[in-house]
Amino acid sequence: MKICTEINSELAQPQKLIVLYQLLEFVNSDGGEISEQEMEFINTVAETFNFPGEEYASIKDFVLFPFEKLPVGSRVLVIDSNKEFSHPEVKHIYSEGLHGQVRV
Repeated sequence: MKICTEINSELAQPQKLIVLYQLLEFVNSDGGEISEQEMEFINTVAETFNFPGEEYASIKDFVLFPFEKLPVGSRVLVIDSNKEFSHPEVKHIYSEGLHGQVRV
C-alpha cells in the first residue's frame, strides 16, 4: 500500500493507466490462471490510483479477455481480416492481409 501511495503521488493519471495495463498484462503473460493474491494486489493498485470501478472493470476485461471473447463497448476497435465482422457496439476495420486480430 505504501508503494502504491508513493507511485500515486509521483505519476500523472495517463502514466498510472500504463502501469495498470502493464500489471494486468504481466499477471496474464504466462497464460495460466491469475491467482487471488495477484488480483487483490492489482485491485489495490487500481483503487489507490483512483480509477473509477467501471473504468477499471473495462480495462481489466480488455486486457484479460481471451481473443475468443470480445469485450463490449463503443470505445473498442477491432482490426482483422474478417469481412463478415458485425457487432452493434464495437467498431471494426477490415485489413485484408492481417493474420489474427488487433484490439484497440
